[in-house]
Amino acid sequence: MPVPQKKCPNCEADIQSGVICDNCGLDIQTGESYEMRILKAKGARNRQMPITSRIGFLILIAFGLVLLAGFMFQRQILEVIRQDPLQYRNYVEWLEKVDNKLEESVTRADDSEARQKLLEEANDIVNNVLEQLKREKDSVEEDRSKEFLLGNFIAKTQRREKQIAASLKE
Repeated sequence: MPVPQKKCPNCEADIQSGVICDNCGLDIQTGESYEMRILKAKGARNRQMPITSRIGFLILIAFGLVLLAGFMFQRQILEVIRQDPLQYRNYVEWLEKVDNKLEESVTRADDSEARQKLLEEANDIVNNVLEQLKREKDSVEEDRSKEFLLGNFIAKTQRREKQIAASLKE
């Protein structure tokens, strides 16, 4: 006895095997056409990210750009230091001398004359360094890395200047 052929409800073509019509692509079990399955697959792929995910992604990109800019600026500053390492080493050494004198003045708190002398020496060094740094910063033209580096040294020196001034008032 021959097996009855299944007919596609959509196009009336004979279905040889399986559940999908070879002629029109209809899935007999679900009733979905070939075009509908394609549209669903594309829709799942083209779905947009929610707004919170997009904002988070943009923040992540912005943070990455800021890190990259900081890294590039640091490389510029290191290049400035490599060009004239002695000049900047002197500033560091002067600030270390000031720090040493400040520490020594604290240990000599009982001898007010020695403490006063140490503070005045530290103050003289700070004033000389500040004067030199400001002159050099004024002479820097269009080099933001040098200007930033010198500004950093000036800020550190000014903090020590305030510390010395407060110690001299005691």
